[in-house]
Amino acid sequence: MKKKQAEEPKLTGKKPETITRTLKYLFTLEELAAMNKELAFEVKNLGEIGEEKKSVMSGFTAKIKTAESRTQLLANNLNSGYTYKAIDCTVTYNFPIDGMKQIKRNDNDEIIETVKMSPIELQEDLEFQDVPDADKQD
Repeated sequence: MKKKQAEEPKLTGKKPETITRTLKYLFTLEELAAMNKELAFEVKNLGEIGEEKKSVMSGFTAKIKTAESRTQLLANNLNSGYTYKAIDCTVTYNFPIDGMKQIKRNDNDEIIETVKMSPIELQEDLEFQDVPDADKQD
């Protein structure tokens, strides 16, 4: 089927003008090849952005969990008024009486407990003097 040849317009007194309309346009092979290459690049770019988002979100998730954990700990400490810490203490043996020991905090001198000494603690430490080696010669 052949396209109709446009007939020559009849002159009616009004001059022809140029207008713009949105019409179907078929791409050339070169344009299709260029779009194909651009599409491949954008698909790759989209994948990289998705991976970057996952990584960033993972980092933020970890930061959020850390902040939530710290907030919960602080709220618990504030509500209870205390926490548990490793605090140096002094153990005094045979005090306040023989066979007893007293444990006292070093930070505020509070007596933590006074209890019986264990059988091992009741054993006296023997002090040994250094004896010169008989093998050594001056």
